[in-house]
Amino acid sequence: YLFFARYVSSCSVDYTNVLPMGLILDAVGYKLSGIQWLKTEDPKNRYCNSRWKPADKEPLRLKLEQLMQQEKAYLKNDLRLAELAGLLGTGSHTLSQLINTHYGCSFFDFVNQYRVQEAKILIEKNKHAILLQVAFDAGFNNKTSFVNAFKKFEGQAPSAYRRALLELEKS
Repeated sequence: YLFFARYVSSCSVDYTNVLPMGLILDAVGYKLSGIQWLKTEDPKNRYCNSRWKPADKEPLRLKLEQLMQQEKAYLKNDLRLAELAGLLGTGSHTLSQLINTHYGCSFFDFVNQYRVQEAKILIEKNKHAILLQVAFDAGFNNKTSFVNAFKKFEGQAPSAYRRALLELEKS
């Protein structure tokens, strides 16, 4: 770093090149030092300025749960927040706020919880099913997202879950 600074001061280098290079070197040094950036937003106060009243939350939550449990909207593999909000007749920001505050997770985690539960049911019905087909039938787009979500919510891979079911069946 000192060699670079000495070189820069001895040459007639344009400051438009020197300043960004210095900032980059400082940022890399900061990153390599292991110091964490301070979080400025407290998650508990994320929606403190929202105009949405808590009393409006319950009917929307019930409607959301009905849509997910009875109509199984999560089976659509390309389901997006805006689309689900449209089905509920609300805005995507309102739905996101409901999921974040009431369920304490992101939209994708919310949907994937339902998908993992569906996958468990499918595996239990047919213990010899191809897991990739189970993933697609449960609403996942690919095997990687299926395995990652399954591990996140069940603490084990789908193949390990199926193996445990087969071992229980043998005993």
